[in-house]
Amino acid sequence: MWGFSTSRVRRVPFWRPFGRYIAQTDARTCGLASQNNYLAVYLSVLYMDVPTNESFLAAYAASGKRMDVGKNCVRFKQIDDLPLDAIGDVVASHTVEQFSDLYKRARRRTR
Repeated sequence: MWGFSTSRVRRVPFWRPFGRYIAQTDARTCGLASQNNYLAVYLSVLYMDVPTNESFLAAYAASGKRMDVGKNCVRFKQIDDLPLDAIGDVVASHTVEQFSDLYKRARRRTR
């Protein structure tokens, strides 16, 4: 089951799976934030999974839209600036269990 959560620090909405291992942690799968001069879509799986990141960047470049990407964020000014198909593919590319496994592996490496 997916639930809606709000970050305590910046009040940024993020989607994360509730009722799983990572429900008790600070893991977030994707989110949307309004910054000073732009909006940003945050996709955590881009930072944690290199093959997904590479396929996303290739799809973004193929879309012909201006690329403004950080480690796990896609910055934009208008919704028309986003490659919505590529973002949809990233969000749909991992099940809750796969994301949970990626998150657990990433946490093990940092400790």
